[in-house]
Amino acid sequence: MRLTKGYVIWQGLSMLDHKTEVAMVATCVGTPSTNPKTGDAIQVFFLVVDENPWESVITGMDEGVCGDCIHRKVHKGT
Repeated sequence: MRLTKGYVIWQGLSMLDHKTEVAMVATCVGTPSTNPKTGDAIQVFFLVVDENPWESVITGMDEGVCGDCIHRKVHKGT
């Protein structure tokens, strides 16, 4: 039996900017992480759909996930 690494548990327009399509993804479901700090905890991520997460940060597309969080990378047009 092949184990799934993650599940999309919700997908739709961001509740922060109402224009970016985002997905809520759960990982470590049924298979504990090898990270001893997280163990059996299910990990949940919000990601921009069809975008590499790092590219989303670099291009500013992460607004739909991060909103105006103080920890979000600041974009100054470059």
